[in-house]
Amino acid sequence: MTEAAKTILVIDDEKLVCKMMTRVANTLGYDVITCTSSAAALRAFTTMHKSIGLIIIDLVMPDMYGTDLLSELRAINPNVKALISSGLSNQESQKMEYSETTGFIQKPFTISEISAKIHRALNVAEVSH
Repeated sequence: MTEAAKTILVIDDEKLVCKMMTRVANTLGYDVITCTSSAAALRAFTTMHKSIGLIIIDLVMPDMYGTDLLSELRAINPNVKALISSGLSNQESQKMEYSETTGFIQKPFTISEISAKIHRALNVAEVSH
């Protein structure tokens, strides 16, 4: 695994979500940077984009729509992988289109669901139990 794949940028305005995501990702062996605003995420990604292998971003942020922020981040690194998370209904989220480098996870999610999504996004072989 490259160093880039070992750092995850979590962008969510809910501090509790950031805290939970940090715990899960750390348990899986990943370093985590959390941001609770789009502006902070842009600053962090601008300076650290070479070490970030995955962005987990809330679809609805107070200051910018998550997909708009992702477009700005991908202007810096077009190949960064991303998971968009949302509490929107399944019907609303299914209307959205995702590329092979962008996945989706429905809130609320379980630890096992987010763990599997992280592994899949970073192309890490999942170990079956």
